Amino acid sequence: MRPSIYFHIDEVARDAVVAANLRKILHPRGVEVVYGNRAHSELFGLFDNFSAFDLYLFPNVDLFQTTCPNPDRLSAAVIILPTETVGGMTRNVDRLAAKYFGSFPDECWPWINKVAAFCVWGPSHTKAFEAKGPHLLPKCHIVGHPRFDRRCQSEPKVAANTEKIRIGLISRFAGINAFDRRSILQVVYDARNVKGRELPSYRLSPNLNIEDRIYTESIDLRHLFDFIDRLDPQVYDVIVRTHPREDRTRWQTLIAQNRLPLQLAPWDQPFIHWVNTVDYVVGPVSTSFYDCITVGKMPICTIDIAPHRKDHALVGGDDENPILNYVARPGSIEELLKRVAGKPEAGRLNRPEGLIHILRQEANYPDCSNSLDNVARVCEDVLKETRHKCKASLTGRVKHELFARAQGAVLQAARYGKPEQSSSFALSTKRRRWIDALAGATHRFLKNSV
Repeated sequence: MRPSIYFHIDEVARDAVVAANLRKILHPRGVEVVYGNRAHSELFGLFDNFSAFDLYLFPNVDLFQTTCPNPDRLSAAVIILPTETVGGMTRNVDRLAAKYFGSFPDECWPWINKVAAFCVWGPSHTKAFEAKGPHLLPKCHIVGHPRFDRRCQSEPKVAANTEKIRIGLISRFAGINAFDRRSILQVVYDARNVKGRELPSYRLSPNLNIEDRIYTESIDLRHLFDFIDRLDPQVYDVIVRTHPREDRTRWQTLIAQNRLPLQLAPWDQPFIHWVNTVDYVVGPVSTSFYDCITVGKMPICTIDIAPHRKDHALVGGDDENPILNYVARPGSIEELLKRVAGKPEAGRLNRPEGLIHILRQEANYPDCSNSLDNVARVCEDVLKETRHKCKASLTGRVKHELFARAQGAVLQAARYGKPEQSSSFALSTKRRRWIDALAGATHRFLKNSV
């Protein structure tokens, strides 16, 4: 039986393009990559069946811990490949370390010690290991930002003769619009800064709490609404890109009930593909600005429109990401309107040396264009080192596949009337084929994906 890798796709709009291209690289080399999602990963712990695959790829240790309640039962290898990350150049090393060491590292060491390799995006991310577990540095492999691999890119799609100016709005409001439809009551309860049980994001901000996070989301959202109100629908097409952890159906309802001149981007479209379909990208603070700059699009950030916003920002959070020193930051709605008054000038985006340094430290730029080659090499090396100790069981694989497909059918039925979200997508046969197609020369989106 061919060596097999289980790739956990946590958010389809973000992770699927990486999984598809890694599969395309490894398949000719005799290694099979099998996609999974949150529902499929739950099956491992539910049936205590970790014999289905030779290698498991998870985006963080917290998910590994949730998936595998008893790490002593796991004999196969595990690789941590983050599919999202905070800046390694910010002050809060706990936020960065949470991807590799879990939200509460003292409780996670049995799982951390089971990890065969950590794929880190850039050199600055190794500081998490220097601070939390220097003995694990030999297991660290700098691979580059996986979505910046050349295979994950797409050609620009904005037609030169399009009369309207296309503005893409980044929605980043998962706190007040959670994908799983949690009430704001539950959000506040879950995300409080509880003494003795502080989440990593609060470690350097003991005086801040959930109300500060809700405030910054609210002010950012209000500014986007104020901006939309000032745009002439005859001049602009405005496309909202909802965050993978948001409930996009609430946006659909808002647009319909208020007759807003907005479109929603396909919810499952890779962000790095969507960026190439708009003239401007506008939004609150976001690590997606790295994606924009990498493809040559200068993002516009609304962070400076409310001067008092900084009083509620978490220390070491995304508001301190050094990439913000190199994006457009209008100080008012009027200034923002001036920036998008005409089509952007054609030409390459200027990347000063300071920006190049940040990209190099955070994403291993420009070598990140071969990131998935590096990930594939790490996977093959780990398989060579560990497969002789434990080979996947055909019986275990068949059991997992049968249960996974059965659960997929149940989920499809259970969500009748409830559309998929990026974080709660159904991994049907049709969806698997769609993910495979992301590794082709062109990409497509499922019917009714908006």
